[in-house]
Amino acid sequence: MLSINGERYDVGWAEIKRSLRQTEKYRVTTEDGVTHREVLAVYVDFALSVGRFGRVEYDRLRQVLLGTAEVTLDIDGESLVGIFQNASDEVLTEDSDGLWWDNLTLEFVGTRPLPEVD
Repeated sequence: MLSINGERYDVGWAEIKRSLRQTEKYRVTTEDGVTHREVLAVYVDFALSVGRFGRVEYDRLRQVLLGTAEVTLDIDGESLVGIFQNASDEVLTEDSDGLWWDNLTLEFVGTRPLPEVD
C-alpha cells in the first residue's frame, strides 16, 4: 500500500530508487591542485515506480502531487520526504471504466537532511 501525505492509494508499487545528494558550503581547488570542500548536508532523492491503476486513483494522486510543496511518502513503515519534481507514465489499456495507467514513475528531490554520523 502506498501512502502520500497520509492519503492511501490502492496501487502496487514496483520499485523505489534512492540516491544520495550532497550540498556544499564551499568547494575550492588550491594552487597545489588539491580540492577542499565542506559538506553542509546529505539528502536522499528518490524515484517511485508504481503499477497499474485506474483514472480515479491517478487523478487523486496527481492532485496531491501538484497541490503541495512537500510530500511525505510512506511505504511499509519507511518515510521519505521531498519535493515532487517529475513524472512519466504510459496508458496500458482502455475499457468501460476508462483508461488504465501503468509504469508511472514519480521523481522527488529530498528536502530533509540525513542525520550527521560521527
